[in-house]
Amino acid sequence: MLIAVYGQIGAGKSTVMKIFNELGAATFSADEINREMLSDEKYLSGLNKIFPFAFGDGKLNKAALRKAVFSDPEALKKLNEYAHPEIFKRLKEKCAGAGAAFCEIPLLNASGARKYFDKTVYVSAKRETKLKRVVERDGIGEKEAERILAIQSGEALSEAYADYIIVNDGDVDSLREKVYKVYSELVADYDGQGDTSLRSE
Repeated sequence: MLIAVYGQIGAGKSTVMKIFNELGAATFSADEINREMLSDEKYLSGLNKIFPFAFGDGKLNKAALRKAVFSDPEALKKLNEYAHPEIFKRLKEKCAGAGAAFCEIPLLNASGARKYFDKTVYVSAKRETKLKRVVERDGIGEKEAERILAIQSGEALSEAYADYIIVNDGDVDSLREKVYKVYSELVADYDGQGDTSLRSE
């Protein structure tokens, strides 16, 4: 069984994933897979053809690419269309034989990846909490953080489609209790007989 953990930036998905891992679950991150891809010359070659302005002396300027995709919805769409098939291909390879596996997908519905997963867990937090986390973590201004959240506004509404919702506004102990409850229910539902690879389209 493959479970997606998703939500807006700053919601605390990584912390939730860490707790799932502490509980003994297999955990994966789409962002980590994407970072691996940024060391793949073949992948970078294709990315260069789509976003040549983000490359200098053959090297990717991550800041330039980030700025472009967060300021232009069309650029973000192009990046997703190029990156997501490769991400899910690699995720499928990593999840083979993993049993009940959790995968952090920042924008599950925006990426069109919902169809690949058996269950979904949405991580939410108050807007001011998310803003504070993003500013402190990424070292950016509040206006830029607000702009990123605005771009991801559709994902904030997608909790209606989640199988489970974890509200991450309190302390770590409170969050751990919520994560444990969701984990217990998911593991109870998993009989160990299912196919744990990504679903086919």
